[in-house]
Amino acid sequence: DGHYDLCLLDILCGCASMNQVREQVTPCVDVLVHVMPSMMRAKNKGTWRDMLRKPTEVQADLLLETVGRNLYKEVSQRVPADLNQRDEEDLTNDLHIRLTIAVWTLQRLTYHIGKIEELCVKEGLERVY
Repeated sequence: DGHYDLCLLDILCGCASMNQVREQVTPCVDVLVHVMPSMMRAKNKGTWRDMLRKPTEVQADLLLETVGRNLYKEVSQRVPADLNQRDEEDLTNDLHIRLTIAVWTLQRLTYHIGKIEELCVKEGLERVY
């Protein structure tokens, strides 16, 4: 149902924790967009190595934990009262279930993007030595 989808997006985008997610995920995505293609083409490491963050700044496990803990809590408090009723027979229309799936998906996506960045940093360090 389109109404639930819009409500779901409104709830997620209205969470302060989503700003944290954006701040933490954007550098990882930048690596995927800008560094990975150069690495894959085996271009001069000077062009892409400077774009990598320090290993201490890349922590996929921490991203996973932070995204989950903060966002689950905030999302659960933002469900509008008129949409708070649960339909035990049709879980596809249960906004709580949909929000849980959306947060879990975002959490896993964040983790995997962070892991890819960790591998890029590792590759950058190995090519230096």
